[in-house]
Amino acid sequence: RSSRVAVEWSYKAIKQNFTVMDFKRKLKVLEAPIAVSYISSVLLWNFKQCFGHGGEVSAAFLRSAPTLEKYVEHIDST
Repeated sequence: RSSRVAVEWSYKAIKQNFTVMDFKRKLKVLEAPIAVSYISSVLLWNFKQCFGHGGEVSAAFLRSAPTLEKYVEHIDST
């Protein structure tokens, strides 16, 4: 249950910080690159978390965010 709530907090934070992801009229298939916009928003949000703004999700799991270098290494290795 707590994992689900933490994921929902992340969706909420992305919608609040990247308002392009909240315009339902503009998020239509074949009219905008929705997947690219969402992946870019999530990546930028994760970068922000790495800079020390852990937020609600980090607090809920009692974990700190990784450094930006470690995060990028992890992305590069997958």
